[in-house]
Amino acid sequence: MVTAILLSSAFVIKDNAPKEKFVKERSNFINVQVSHNSPEANEIFLSRSDSGIFYMGWNDYRSVSWSNGYVHLGFSYSTDGGKTWATNQVLGNDSDNDFHDAAGDPVVVPGEGNDVYYFLMEFNTSEAKQNSLAHSQLVVKKSADHGQTWSDEARIWPYDVDKPWAAYWNGNLYVAWDNVSTAKIEFTRTTDGTIHSWRPKMELPGYNNYPGLAINETGAIFIAAVHYNFADSAWDQMAVSISTDGGSSFTQKIVGSVGSNSWEENPRSGPIPQAAAHGSNIYVVWVSNDSYSQVYLAESHDGGNTWSTKEVGDLTGANYRYMYPSVSVSPNGMVHLTYYRMLNSNKEIDVIYRNYTYETGIFSQEVVVDSWTNSHSFIGDYSTIVTDRFGNVSIGYTTENPGDNAMFATMPLPLKIESVDNSSDNGTLEYGKDLNVTARITSYTAVQNVLLYYRFDNESTYNVTTMTFKNGSVYNGNWTGKISTGNHTGKLYFYVYADDGLQKSDKTEEHEVNIGNAVPELWIPALLAVPALIAIFRRR
Repeated sequence: MVTAILLSSAFVIKDNAPKEKFVKERSNFINVQVSHNSPEANEIFLSRSDSGIFYMGWNDYRSVSWSNGYVHLGFSYSTDGGKTWATNQVLGNDSDNDFHDAAGDPVVVPGEGNDVYYFLMEFNTSEAKQNSLAHSQLVVKKSADHGQTWSDEARIWPYDVDKPWAAYWNGNLYVAWDNVSTAKIEFTRTTDGTIHSWRPKMELPGYNNYPGLAINETGAIFIAAVHYNFADSAWDQMAVSISTDGGSSFTQKIVGSVGSNSWEENPRSGPIPQAAAHGSNIYVVWVSNDSYSQVYLAESHDGGNTWSTKEVGDLTGANYRYMYPSVSVSPNGMVHLTYYRMLNSNKEIDVIYRNYTYETGIFSQEVVVDSWTNSHSFIGDYSTIVTDRFGNVSIGYTTENPGDNAMFATMPLPLKIESVDNSSDNGTLEYGKDLNVTARITSYTAVQNVLLYYRFDNESTYNVTTMTFKNGSVYNGNWTGKISTGNHTGKLYFYVYADDGLQKSDKTEEHEVNIGNAVPELWIPALLAVPALIAIFRRR
């Protein structure tokens, strides 16, 4: 059942939400190139599994032997926090229908364990050039080994498909897409956890396009989309369709406005929304241009019943254009955002990150993740940002620096040496004994190297030995090392240093241990004579 659209939903524009001054400085993000050997890679979808595997999909324009289509889909994954990525795969072209020779709109959704699902829109190249998607179809591929191989495939809907968005929750898949013939958002979900059993599709309230789908921990579904006003022949509002019964019915709220100039060219950009949900806190971001281009954030803290809206970007005016924002909310309630901002005078594009705390209504300072000068008419229709339960932030985006690439950027929590202990007795070590050192280290990605540096009183340079993993985990565990003191006396100095391939730790403070003096050699004969003297005394 579909219930009526609620046009009376109130929203408030807060143009003057407090924001810190923009400073164009490179941030602490670490940038990694993911796509290789593609003449162009854009429309980046990044996701992260609960076990920490990153997945990335993108529009890929390299030539492939099995298709004449000009665009397909790239894919890669990372099992080490984004440090390294698997060899690129090129996917697309449904094997049971040769008519579809191209593919686009990647959506990569992690499932349970090593399961991952790749949603895509397949179409015919000649029709795509004529802007016709009448014969496009929605397909999902499944991998049970985190994307190494793709063992299953299903067609969800055979025509009129554009801009799918999907999510996984509690054993089932949920997907929404545009019906390009009806200007309606359509929705379906699996019924038994497999990709071959889907509910009959349903239309969401109103006339809308470009869905952004999010599901919270209780299974409530939120689908943001641009509302189309047929009377004015324009997209004029941002709408959110809400279901609390697993997708059997939806109501709709209007959460913000969309300016009449929101669709722009060179590069193409428009008010395509994304959504995020955590508990009763729901967030939607999109770009709108009425008198100037801006990113808007709509937020609800009562499960979508009431909404307020505020501007996000610091720099406004005719010379700036915002494009393709993405939003994610971490379990601690922090909201994370990314978006492109272009300086129109020279087409320099910055990838921007900032966060937001709804209790205070304050945005963090904007920081630049990456920059490049645009030369294309199309950079894709979205970027993506993801966070995890630890508060680590990662972004998937496109760049032309130095070439067209799908890029991964991460700002992990610091690699940290939490504590260092040693086997001395309150800083004193017996002569000739080895010193055992234990360091507890936490890292967002697997710790690779832990080094123990040390020197003695009579040495001016440090020696180094590699510490070994003892227990815990490579993300939060103990590492041990041993310093052989030999015949050294006096002071021993040491510190610990670690890296995980993405980050290097600060070295610890220099620890100091006093090594005791050796037993004087002149006492040794006397000590050896003690048993004989005792025996003589007893005979008397």
